[in-house]
Amino acid sequence: MKSNAEIIKSAENKIIVVAGGTGNVGSYLVAGLLKNGATVVVPSRSEQKINELQDYLLKRFNKSALKNVHTYVGNLSDKNEAADLITKIIQNTGDPDGVVSTLGNFVPAPSLLEIGEAELDKVLRGYLFAHQMVAKTFLPGLRDKAANFVFINGPLALKPWKGSGAGLVSIATAAQKMLFESLAQELEDDKVNISEVITYAFIRNKQTQPGSSLTGEDLGEFVARLASGAMGNIHGRSFQLRSSEEAKSLMGADLAS
Repeated sequence: MKSNAEIIKSAENKIIVVAGGTGNVGSYLVAGLLKNGATVVVPSRSEQKINELQDYLLKRFNKSALKNVHTYVGNLSDKNEAADLITKIIQNTGDPDGVVSTLGNFVPAPSLLEIGEAELDKVLRGYLFAHQMVAKTFLPGLRDKAANFVFINGPLALKPWKGSGAGLVSIATAAQKMLFESLAQELEDDKVNISEVITYAFIRNKQTQPGSSLTGEDLGEFVARLASGAMGNIHGRSFQLRSSEEAKSLMGADLAS
């Protein structure tokens, strides 16, 4: 079992990309990686969202810590911009040691019988297509080294809930889960570790909401350890995090055995 000191050391000198790092969940993941000593790269289409992320981090870290956060404006969903982004990241920050993909675009849909092609296309692009583009952009550079690629998903991928838009998101995130499983199978003979975290954390406005059994901080800590390689060879593993207690228990376990 690794001590806390060993875990923190394992994140030092690691360059981890967080695609979706300006979002509600993504902000906690960036903070968790930063706390564990990683250099964190955050690409975003929106300079405003990057500024909001920096404001969020300044409330939790001193200003000098933010030198380890490198932000880039660009669209990973566009293959040309994605190629340009990875080139800039490698040239200006360094070759990534890991990637966390935490993306999504909730689309309200009162009934699956009423949606049109535009709504379905939008939600598929926000989840499945976006994660596939992140994988396509970064995995070729990770597959020949002991790097880590972590997909972030939600429980709607496992079971639909009643609610506006829930069915549509369930379809998209279930497909996203199959993307993770298929890529893990396809690259099982490579050195890269591909894993998935299904998070039950209830986070809005970059804050853990009352009633959530899993805090954003504990989710961030767990994902930081996965992405930095501190939890060993967990290729193909899917972790369902329902509570902070469960996250802490898993972090204390020797998952590589």
